[in-house]
Amino acid sequence: MSTKKNLLMLGGGALNIQAVKEARENGFYVIVADGNPHAPAFEYADVAIHADISSADAIAEKISPYTIDGIVSMAEVGVLPGAILNERLHLNGIRPETALLATSKAGMRTSWSNSAYSVDFRVIKTFEEALVAMNELGEFPLIVKPDRTYGGSRGVSKINASDELQAAFEFAKANGLNEYILIEQCAQGEEFSCEVIVDKAQAYLLCVGQKIKSPLPYRVDCSVQYPARLDEHQLDEVRKMTTMATQKLGITDGVAHIEFAMTADGPRLFELGARCGGGHTPLIARHVSNVNEFICYARIACGEEPLLQFHNKSKGADYRFIIFHPGQITHIEVEEWVSKHPGVYDLVITAKAGDEVKALRTTSERSGALVTFGETFEEAIELADRVCRSIHVSYADGLKETAKLFA
Repeated sequence: MSTKKNLLMLGGGALNIQAVKEARENGFYVIVADGNPHAPAFEYADVAIHADISSADAIAEKISPYTIDGIVSMAEVGVLPGAILNERLHLNGIRPETALLATSKAGMRTSWSNSAYSVDFRVIKTFEEALVAMNELGEFPLIVKPDRTYGGSRGVSKINASDELQAAFEFAKANGLNEYILIEQCAQGEEFSCEVIVDKAQAYLLCVGQKIKSPLPYRVDCSVQYPARLDEHQLDEVRKMTTMATQKLGITDGVAHIEFAMTADGPRLFELGARCGGGHTPLIARHVSNVNEFICYARIACGEEPLLQFHNKSKGADYRFIIFHPGQITHIEVEEWVSKHPGVYDLVITAKAGDEVKALRTTSERSGALVTFGETFEEAIELADRVCRSIHVSYADGLKETAKLFA
């Protein structure tokens, strides 16, 4: 960049600290906004702004002293406000009509409904409508999920019989931001997510991770492992799918985090986020692909060209979420070697002594995150397992455990 650009980041959680550091190291003047007055990433920013990032007006009021060159949303909550501000300030990036589709599971499904990469679905409001939808869709399993949430598998569950519908409907209702719920056919196959850069309407696939999910009926990510074990034909289909998915939603400049299943008939879409994958995901994409997704996102937002120079061969990474046994924590100890190992990119433990850990149903019950890097898929996963066995947790009832390898 010829001159330093003022980058507004919407979201300053602990998992965004590394992104703030990266942006500053790459020449951006970083303004971080967050609704938490003590947001962990504030101390690493050039400017910290306490503002409700779900409101474009609230953000606009607080950023008025600054000239903003680009806006990046670090979480689902900031996607629509960021798009509204893009339009108001005449910045590069998605517009409100695209953000509305990209933050609505019903909007996405409707946009994709004529493609080979979607599944049959119904949008309902009442339990009576849910019963009708279940009968129309015809066979189990089915997925029940809210139309709009702040991401993280909130309110999403899988049902295998009609007597499970009531609980799934209530779980979705309790976690939704509006009155609508989707009931859709369950795409049967291993689950994946991928990171995509979109520049001038051209989609570039950076990397694909394969997922380890929580026990049913909930659908929480416990680990995302890179590079996914897909063959070239499957990857070509994923590329076609990502191009269709982003074009149908109107994403011409920006990024996308896309979740899908690989079925016997090819990839089938779950949903898309018009942002980087959460937390460390864009920095993982950099290690795996050699393309710094977050910096590409920031450059595109500021009207600059992205830098797309790929590795000849993808490297290994594991985005392992820290999951503790339920109970009241009295002490957490991490073995000393962990902080010194070059393959441990980051370990963030959000739980602390005195916290009551609940059973895993949504991302809110996870207790932190671990990122390990390796030259290969296997190397990264083996290191993540070793780190989890080195996190020791004591509980009020006398129980002593390590972090779970998986849920």
